[in-house]
Amino acid sequence: GTSVMPLVPNLAGQSPYYLLEQIEQFADGRRKDFIMSPLARHSSRQDKVALAFYYANLTPRVQVSKPEHARLGGVLYKQHCIGCHGQDAHGSDKFARLAGQHPDYLKRRLTGFREADENAPSAMAGIAKFLSEKDIEALASYLASLR
Repeated sequence: GTSVMPLVPNLAGQSPYYLLEQIEQFADGRRKDFIMSPLARHSSRQDKVALAFYYANLTPRVQVSKPEHARLGGVLYKQHCIGCHGQDAHGSDKFARLAGQHPDYLKRRLTGFREADENAPSAMAGIAKFLSEKDIEALASYLASLR
């Protein structure tokens, strides 16, 4: 649940409902990943639910981040992210937990959202398009440092 690879997200502490929805999206093709998609497609509903609850019940670990970015990252989080991801960045049934995520993973995802087509199906594309590289670095460092 706590990834050792910086570009792979941590699943520990995510909402089980959020995790199950992501697994279903990999299974039906709404999300694509060369590892997750086939695994999700070939898993039973019972296995998907069990996995979601297993990872949800693990304790997330705080990641090492750049403290000099914490102030700016905190300000940006309150301006752009708190409405969906919550006061403590723990997410919800519909939105990912961002607290304790790898900063490299967060940077890659935010950059991907920023560079997405304006018709991308995620609301994140509309939010991220206004973020500079410095903003993305600060947000990623701030979020990685949260419990």
